[in-house]
Amino acid sequence: MKALASKVSVTLFSMALAAVSLPALAYNGPNQNGPHQDGQHQAHQPPGQQHRPQGGPHAGPPQQVKKVVVIKPHQAWKVGHPMPASYRAKVYRVDYRSHHLKQPGKNQHWYKVNGDYVLVNVISHSILQIITGR
Repeated sequence: MKALASKVSVTLFSMALAAVSLPALAYNGPNQNGPHQDGQHQAHQPPGQQHRPQGGPHAGPPQQVKKVVVIKPHQAWKVGHPMPASYRAKVYRVDYRSHHLKQPGKNQHWYKVNGDYVLVNVISHSILQIITGR
């Protein structure tokens, strides 16, 4: 009987402790995952990084937009000028036969850049001819 009374008191104590602890566990403190002045909820963020409205006087700095520059050889490059090194990679080199181009001379290669064909001297890297995309 004593053992049963002991088990009952432990069970009652555990239930009372759980009932008292639950509200404390649910409380996150002021303005953390709770409603704000406008009644909306805000995701938890580290201090100093709270939600800021889009636009308006309190908005953060504008995001930088990266511009992609598309080089058109027939507009940007000239015969006699050197071809930029970044476009002399093998990925730009093409076979003249499969692209119906004239056979390149010794130390010359055809490159295709953004639809244009460029014949380049591989020793001096100078542009010998530019054919607008076909």
